Amino acid sequence: MRITKSWHSHIFLAIWISITVTTQSLSLDSQEENLFPPTNITLKMNIFKLHWAWESRNDTCQIKYNVCVATEKSSRTSCRSHKSFLSWHEVKTSIFNLNERIHFKVHAECSDGKRKSEEAKLSTFLLSGDPNTAVTNFRCVWYNKEYIKCTWLPGKSASPNVNYTVLYWQENENSKMELKVPHPALFHEFLNTAKFCRPYLYKDGIPEGCLFEISNIVEELQFVVADLSNKSITPFYSWMIPVKMLQLAPPVITNISKIDQYTIYARWNVSGRKMDHVETEINLTTLNTGKSIIASVKGQNWMELKANHNEPYTINVRSRIYHYDSNHPWSEWSANMTGSGESGYWTTNVILAILIPAAVTLLMVFSIVCMKRLHSYIFPPIPDPRKSFGGTNNLRQFMKYKSAEDVWTMPEKEEICSVVLVESTPSSSLEE
Repeated sequence: MRITKSWHSHIFLAIWISITVTTQSLSLDSQEENLFPPTNITLKMNIFKLHWAWESRNDTCQIKYNVCVATEKSSRTSCRSHKSFLSWHEVKTSIFNLNERIHFKVHAECSDGKRKSEEAKLSTFLLSGDPNTAVTNFRCVWYNKEYIKCTWLPGKSASPNVNYTVLYWQENENSKMELKVPHPALFHEFLNTAKFCRPYLYKDGIPEGCLFEISNIVEELQFVVADLSNKSITPFYSWMIPVKMLQLAPPVITNISKIDQYTIYARWNVSGRKMDHVETEINLTTLNTGKSIIASVKGQNWMELKANHNEPYTINVRSRIYHYDSNHPWSEWSANMTGSGESGYWTTNVILAILIPAAVTLLMVFSIVCMKRLHSYIFPPIPDPRKSFGGTNNLRQFMKYKSAEDVWTMPEKEEICSVVLVESTPSSSLEE
């Protein structure tokens, strides 16, 4: 009887111990599943970087952090996992559109992935004022490796006297900029490191374009467009990588010619560049109908276009650099070059067929006349005496007169002889 009671007491003791251990285990698991979320999230930034930092109270396992950053309208996100000793996250501002609200999320989890905390969030908006006062369609290109050219349109609600100014920063010159707490006029704190883009394009007195030269290859450029004298104008943030926004100068068409009735040959030059990684679009427009044919070619500076060209047409081209990872902006269209159609082709041939023989004939007549005159100068003709004296009768009279003149000749001078002796006659003496 005592043995039976002892056996029952051991069974109850074992059940009680089992229940106690299970309860403690579940309690521990429940505590381990609920890790503490990160706290005291802060954001600091400069023109090129966004830097988040936080604190953690978890020390029950090897912690890593999962971080995601996104903007309100863009689908782009940046997610990254960190080990416990990296309780911060840093990204480049060029990844996101700083003109939108930025959402930051982080949660902690054990390295084995079995336990994690709730997400901690922080949303930040850098801008203030009416967003319709900010510029739109902002675009910058590196024109022919000579200068950066930016264009934009004024905001819909911008005042007529708005004076947009473009500030820019080069990453290689400002890599150690101080990180500061963001606020709507943050760029004012970095004006001492900014450079100004020189306006060149105006419309109704409002700047809509600027340019500046860069002497070397720059990894990245950051831009802020704002009215420095009017805080009610919302600033606009943008960025560019110049080597990915290289715009070529407009090509120059060097030749267009007709190969046959349905083929035209076009050739062009692209600002002294080799044609590797250069794509070109050719636009052929029929003048009478206005119909256009657009074709493209890669890696060469000529093309044969198949079309029926019975009418006059124009051709212009544009080029861009292409790579497997990015396409650069197109150049401006080249100047138009006009070609005549089939009818013009035959008209030209007929005109030439008439003009060339006529010109050759006139040249031959002119040459003959000139040669005749030259011959008369070298070999002058001997005069005919009969023509000089009016015929045969006149010649005879001349000969007769000439013979008579030979019989008597006029003395050259008059000779006077003096009287030496005068004798008187007999009659004279008798009278005396």
